[in-house]
Formats: sequence, C-alpha cells, structure tokens
Amino acid sequence: MHPLTPLLALPAQAFLAPHTLEQRLALAMSTLNQRVFSHDAASAWLAWIGAHGRELTPEQVEQLMREVLLMSPLHPQAETIYAALMRPSEPLPAGGRVVFMVTSCRKYFRQAERVQAALRARGATACIVIGDPGLRVPHWDGDTCTLPVEDNYETLPLKVAAGVNALVQRFGAIAVVKIDDDCQLTERFAPERFLQLSRQHDYVGMLAVNPHLCRFWHFGKTSKPMGPYSRRHHGAWAGGACYLLGPRAAALVASEYAHYPAEIGDEYYEDKAIGDFMRRQGVALTTIRHAEWGITFDTTERFVAPVLRDTVTFDEVPAG
Repeated sequence: MHPLTPLLALPAQAFLAPHTLEQRLALAMSTLNQRVFSHDAASAWLAWIGAHGRELTPEQVEQLMREVLLMSPLHPQAETIYAALMRPSEPLPAGGRVVFMVTSCRKYFRQAERVQAALRARGATACIVIGDPGLRVPHWDGDTCTLPVEDNYETLPLKVAAGVNALVQRFGAIAVVKIDDDCQLTERFAPERFLQLSRQHDYVGMLAVNPHLCRFWHFGKTSKPMGPYSRRHHGAWAGGACYLLGPRAAALVASEYAHYPAEIGDEYYEDKAIGDFMRRQGVALTTIRHAEWGITFDTTERFVAPVLRDTVTFDEVPAG
C-alpha cells in the first residue's frame, strides 16, 4: 500500500473540517499514524488535491495551496503554485497601475470609507483592508477586502503585507499606496503624481530615520500588553501614514507574505517592518514630504497620553 493511501482516502468533508493548518496537520499525522515533516506534508497536500480537486470550491483550493507554500516555501512546485494563486482576477484599474490601500479595522471602518470616498472623488482607485482571523483566505466585498488576520494594532505589519498580497492577486502588476484611515487630501493631491512616481521609483515616502525611535509607540494601542520594541535600528524607512510601493516592491511584499509571512508580520511597527524588508531586498527609499503629494493627517491622537487599564497611580504606590 502507498504510504499516503490512508490520507488520500479521507473525503473532502473530513480533510477540510479542521479550521487551522495546525489542526489539519494533526489530522494527517493521526491518519498516517506518524509524524510528517512539513515538506512531506506539502507534497501530501498536493497529492490529496490531485485526488479530490473537483470536489473543492476555488476558495478551498486557494486555502490548501497557501498552506502548501507555508509548509514548504522551497517546494519544487512552489513557484508554479504561487503563479497560479496570483493570476489576476480583474483587469488593471481604469486610472492606471496605482491602487490606494486604505488600511483600517472594523472599529474605524466608517472613517476608512470617508478616505476611500475622498480618493475616488479625485479619480483614484481605492480599496479598504480590514482583518478577520476567522477567515482562511481574503474575502472581497466590492472594494473592501477582509483579510485572514487579526484586526488589532499589533497585527498591522501582517495586515499590510496581506493587503498588498490581496491587491496584487486581484489586479496584477500594480503600485500600492498604503494610506491610513485618518489621512486627508489637500488641494495638491492628484493620482497622476503617484502614477508618475511609481514609474520612476520602487519605494517612496516621508523620511523616518531616528535611531532613537520610540520603543513604546505601541503603548496603550495593543489589544494586550506588550513589552518595549527590542529590534535594531537599521536605517531609514517611509513613515506609515502614507507611502508608495511600486510594482516591483509590491510584488516582493506580496510574495514574502505568501512564503515567509513572519519576516514582515513578526514585528511591532509596520512602516519600519516594510522599510527593513525593502532594505534586505536592495530596494532604495525615495523620500518625499506628505505635503508634496497632497496628503496630511491629524497628529493630535498620536501624541495624546493613552488611556490604560490596570495602571498604578502615584496615590496607589505602597508607602515605605
């Protein structure tokens, strides 16, 4: 008997019943009665898809293919799988190869819709991205994409990478402008300016370079307490309110998310995480002031002392 026969015999309902990859791996190992290395599991996934593919929805196939890439990013078929996953489902936007990604969450979704409406009123293509950890693949509802990630502050690096991946998967070779949901457009804003920049540069944004970056910038913003940021300062990056990833840079981020999501996602600050990744890929930062491309944002909230739970006040400190 072929060693995978018991696994291949599992019907689609049973194989897809586990909600997470970890649970599906546990099912596979239990079925085969042995520990399975991740590379071998990836091959087993492909064999199972080959046997049951006609029974699956496109979303289920995508989920399993993404699991294959996570288990074995260097699998001999990884390049073919990724190309199939990223085959554009829609033509390029009418306004050109630039898509604005309004990065938000359910809490501030109405705010994101206002930014999206303002961008559209100026002739830009704009999509909103939010998160839902209950999903296994991105879900589009019009121009809003719900990503299979947590919808909190600390998951923002992964959300940005996942959002770029979803936009490239939908449209193909595009430039992505990541823009926060609290940004505003000035009279100088023009989508053509971003298109022009994307043709000349791979990575454009407002310079952030302080080696003494605040290592508690996340203080009071995360869903659970997190200690100080403890990674090295490597150099400049584009400030997170708004920055542009040209087609080459966007493709690199999209691929990194599919193959090695923790390389960007296992971070605190998304703008620095993207900047460090660009540096590792040899992509230079071209700097620009937000005012030059017609973007502004309210800095008040960024510098207000956070409202914290379970804090100890001076009056509560024990004497002696």
